[in-house]
Amino acid sequence: MILWACDRWEAYKGPIKTLFECEDTREVNGENALSITTLARLDKGDRLVWRDLKGRWHENIVDGVEEERASAGILYTYYCPTSAQIELLGDYLEDKRPYDVSAYAALASALSSSRWQVGTVADLGQAGTNFYHTNAWAAIHDVAGTWGGELSFEIQVSGTKVTARRVCMAKQVGEDNGKRFTYAKDLVSVKRSVDEGNVCTALYGYGKSLQTADEDGNLPQLQQVQQASMAPHSDMLKTMAMLVASQTRVPVDYLGITLDNPTSAEAMASAERRLTRIADKQNVAFGRELWIERDDFMDEPEKKFMRMAPGKEVRLKNAYIVECTGCKKDEDGRVVEIYCTYDPESRSGMPGADRKIKGKTLHWVSCAHAVKAEVRLYDRLWKVENPRDEMAAIRDAQQCDAVTAMKQIINPDSLHVLTDCYVEEFAAGMKPLSYLQFQRIGYFNVDTDSTPEHLVFNKTVGLRDTYAKGNR
Repeated sequence: MILWACDRWEAYKGPIKTLFECEDTREVNGENALSITTLARLDKGDRLVWRDLKGRWHENIVDGVEEERASAGILYTYYCPTSAQIELLGDYLEDKRPYDVSAYAALASALSSSRWQVGTVADLGQAGTNFYHTNAWAAIHDVAGTWGGELSFEIQVSGTKVTARRVCMAKQVGEDNGKRFTYAKDLVSVKRSVDEGNVCTALYGYGKSLQTADEDGNLPQLQQVQQASMAPHSDMLKTMAMLVASQTRVPVDYLGITLDNPTSAEAMASAERRLTRIADKQNVAFGRELWIERDDFMDEPEKKFMRMAPGKEVRLKNAYIVECTGCKKDEDGRVVEIYCTYDPESRSGMPGADRKIKGKTLHWVSCAHAVKAEVRLYDRLWKVENPRDEMAAIRDAQQCDAVTAMKQIINPDSLHVLTDCYVEEFAAGMKPLSYLQFQRIGYFNVDTDSTPEHLVFNKTVGLRDTYAKGNR
């Protein structure tokens, strides 16, 4: 076995001469890691390049270390995941939609933001998927699951330099037969390791020192975190985990849509079958009747209103382009239902999805697959930016106690409880205190009082709608 080390910048450091133990662990479409015990002192981030007995080269990155004092000196045991995992976890994919392509083309799309290249790929037929705000490591495993392949990684070495890195995929061998091992029967022992370092988040920045709004002009209001997170100060950093949370669609003030153009139950069922998006391990169900946000519709739109209106087209997120054909109002003139037709060739991932439209992208949920929930919208606790100084000024001016002064600056609208909201089905299974994003509304966590029968979500950070602000 040949083994040498390079630093994190890939500069050659020298061979590893004193090697006591070496174990290479590989999982099918899972984690590959090298564990070595040596007297050599390595730094976190160092790269280990080695050749196995079959002549194949590998590259691993030092990620964890254990020290043990022995008669020979200090023994270091290093845990080293494959460099593919470490690097691809940090390569960001914003929106890629390989549709009706080969596994080779899908892998090329998954690796488009990485220095890793596509290697040998088996002919696994045509299929489609999409990569939306994810990393390349998750994307290549999506490809392996969709096309039914087994991933492997290979490198090419010239001298002491790695000159090429490739991701390969062979046809999957065998299948999961449901076999489970039983301790003391067909399992001798179980070993569990916990690695709490190197949390890889999905927090990606755009621009430099600038506020960045999404396509609808929404900006995160991080000053709400402390009051609305419902967490003690020692847990404030946990609240920032909302930025790596799942996404769900929750129209907090909803309005119904009915799709008119499916001419039969079979046509609608076909549309439902064709629309399957897997993101954060959730399936988004489609249907003839949908909920959207009430603010996303205007019967008589203003000139700059780019959302749903009669005669205008918009895109349903990760679904189809729809055109509003009319609406229904109650006796008070309030819109209670919208009528639309959808373009069956415009589903995300299909060639028709690239058709340019003027309307925005709207979030939605299927009426037939939505779950009722209570949503608690927290806003600022105080009406002023600096409550301490303002309260002191009130006490001095009015000669009153602290409680009397405090009541004058408390925001009476700091909490609104909505008891008639609908969320996607997958949200019903989330554990208390887990985080998720309600698209275009804000970041929420699951309340400790929440149950599958009565879901409760608390807003931690809202998104400011600049359009709504300008039209108040």
